[in-house]
Amino acid sequence: MVRSLAHEPSPVTAPGHAPVLCIEQQPNAHLGRLRRLLRDAGVRVVERPGRDEDLARVDVTRWGGIISLGGEMGAHDGARYPFLAPEVDLLERAHAEGVPVL
Repeated sequence: MVRSLAHEPSPVTAPGHAPVLCIEQQPNAHLGRLRRLLRDAGVRVVERPGRDEDLARVDVTRWGGIISLGGEMGAHDGARYPFLAPEVDLLERAHAEGVPVL
C-alpha cells in the first residue's frame, strides 16, 4: 500500500532541517549510493514512487529539498509518460518557493 504524501505527517529530521522528498519514476532508478551519503549527513529522505502519487497536492514548502530521479524517459516525453506533467509542475512550484531541486 502506497501512502499519499498529501496525508503524511510532518516528517522529522535533524533539528533545523526539513527532510528531502525523493521522487522515483522507476524501481531500478533509485537513490543508490546517494541514500547512504544523505543518511550519513543526517538528512532524512522520504522516497516515494512518482507514478503513484498525487503530486499536485504536495506542499513543497514543507520539504528541505526535492530530488527527482530519472529513468528511461526524458523531461520532454510527457506524451508517452503522462505521469511526468505533475512532477514537472511540482518541480516548478518548488523552484518558485526557493526549495532546492536536484
